[in-house]
Amino acid sequence: MNDEKNNEIKEETTNKTEAVDDTDEDNRPSYKKKRVIVPAITAIVFFIVGIYFMVHAIHFQSTDDAFVEGHIVSIAPRVAGPVEQMLIDDNMPVKKGQLLIVIDPNDYEVKLAQTKAKLAQAKASLNISEKDITKSESGLEESSHDVVSTSSKLDFAQKDFKRYSSMYKEGISSKQDYDSSKTGLTVAQANHNSAIEKEKAAK
Repeated sequence: MNDEKNNEIKEETTNKTEAVDDTDEDNRPSYKKKRVIVPAITAIVFFIVGIYFMVHAIHFQSTDDAFVEGHIVSIAPRVAGPVEQMLIDDNMPVKKGQLLIVIDPNDYEVKLAQTKAKLAQAKASLNISEKDITKSESGLEESSHDVVSTSSKLDFAQKDFKRYSSMYKEGISSKQDYDSSKTGLTVAQANHNSAIEKEKAAK
């Protein structure tokens, strides 16, 4: 009886083993497909990502230790004043002669107007001075002419007085003529001295 049970168990085990083998045979093709498809998809994804990074690397360079060649220059405006407009940003490259900032011109427009007014006043003063110089030169010329004129009159008065004095001593001329020549000499001397003083003042 035990032998029959053992035989039945063996047969059931054999049947189960055959059933399991049949099931494995049915499942093996799909398993093989999965083993091929998953690595293929992974390889395609890596290939696409690799191409993307290669194309990106061609157009863009990247590094952890990079330096940009450039020159930093300190600038200062020729005039001081409040900034009205900023035409550049931080670290922005600029060119020679490029306008960087606009300074509020109100203060300088006022100063320019004041300077123009002072210039006009100076020109007016210069014109007056030039006229004064011309007038002074004219006065000096006139004074010099007066000196020459009074000098010749003084010379004539001295000769006239000398002549009438000699004639008066000899009794040929009257005292009136003598006194008249003496007065003429005094007047001529005073006019000559006055002309000399005017000439000195004109200089």
